[in-house]
Amino acid sequence: MPIMYSIDVDLGLTLVRWHGMVTAEEFLAHTHKLSTDSHWPPSKYLHLADLRTATLHESVNQDILLKIAEMYSVHPKVRRFKVGIVVTAEAFYKAEAFQRLVQTYMSVIVFFSLSTACDWLNISQENADRTLDSLVPY
Repeated sequence: MPIMYSIDVDLGLTLVRWHGMVTAEEFLAHTHKLSTDSHWPPSKYLHLADLRTATLHESVNQDILLKIAEMYSVHPKVRRFKVGIVVTAEAFYKAEAFQRLVQTYMSVIVFFSLSTACDWLNISQENADRTLDSLVPY
């Protein structure tokens, strides 16, 4: 699966790695899997999504982003979420569109730098790198 995640219960953090070509179907499946995980969201509601090694398929369009945003909007604790999304220039506009769709009910910022995202989330970049590196599918 091109989207993998790890929940660090101690840090209250979900780390997500997007890798390779990611389709709308895979994004929907990931969102469903995450939202039904009994350990999610962790206690501090921190979420870091790393899209730097991913390419978004054309099926990841405005309609899919809206559907995903609506899926998150019904979560009872969504207003506590603090989400950093790290992207390349290619994915920036879609990530920014998603940010706009959810900005009324969760705090999301799109970054080009992992270190800046980690600073904003107040987490260790070293720990984030280690976990994200372990999430690359083989």
